[in-house]
Amino acid sequence: MLQRFPIKTISAILIASFCFLHFGVPRLITQIRFPLQSKEVSPPSNYEFTPFTYQTFDQLTIAGSLFSSPHIPPRGSIILLHGIRSRKEHLYPMANKIAVSGYNVFVIDLRAHGDSEGTYCTFGAKEKQDIKALVDCIHANFGLHEPIGILGQSLGGAIALQALAEDKRISYGVIESTFSDFKTVASDYITRITGIENEFFKNYLINRSANIADFDIDLVIPSKSCTKIDQNVLLVHGKNDKRIALKHYLENSRSFQFNNCKTKLIDNANHLNVWQVGGATYFNEVMSFLDEYTQLK
Repeated sequence: MLQRFPIKTISAILIASFCFLHFGVPRLITQIRFPLQSKEVSPPSNYEFTPFTYQTFDQLTIAGSLFSSPHIPPRGSIILLHGIRSRKEHLYPMANKIAVSGYNVFVIDLRAHGDSEGTYCTFGAKEKQDIKALVDCIHANFGLHEPIGILGQSLGGAIALQALAEDKRISYGVIESTFSDFKTVASDYITRITGIENEFFKNYLINRSANIADFDIDLVIPSKSCTKIDQNVLLVHGKNDKRIALKHYLENSRSFQFNNCKTKLIDNANHLNVWQVGGATYFNEVMSFLDEYTQLK
């Protein structure tokens, strides 16, 4: 005979499931820093950089590192933005390589990440203003002016697209492996971690996650930002990306209105290894893009 579960057991399972979905899943989407979580990471010792901080519009302290180019004068400045639940130290090898190639490179911990303050990620709704404050900081405190470019990966790419649309002081961008709108990518994420396909329930969780982090999901549509970008952009995606599907890359690429978007798909690359798979060939393409549009300024 089939074993019958006590009503109390069934009730406990239902309550636990509800609590996970109602309280847990929304925070898994937007809450980056949790109580008792350590922020400490020892930076690689074989890189030379200058630490700096600056303030956001809502009085958070953002931590960054400046990799100064040995070229005098440098060709320009590049802002590097990492992906979700990553941190600036993961971009140090790239920052150093770009700096040696002639650019001052500013790498930051996004709000709620790494050594920066904050608890929640807003997927660009507030972070685009943090980038504006960074550009202000670069001009005021480092004596460095245009051209300033931006390179963002995943979440950082979405923020970079929104920043390019809002701040024309950013002259060009390289955007890697990013999404076209928050609602769609969050829906995909919920299905991946819970198996839930019901759109009504997923929308409930997505709206709750945005309410917890205090931002409007209608402000986080990078494909809409693309329609406002008149700076030159290199849009890159791995063909085997399972975390952010190729549909996002296609939606972003067709949203540009000014014939200013170059596109590149990396064969055999997934979400996290575009630079590793692309290798020297891809790095040289990125540097050629930076050099070309630096000279046009």
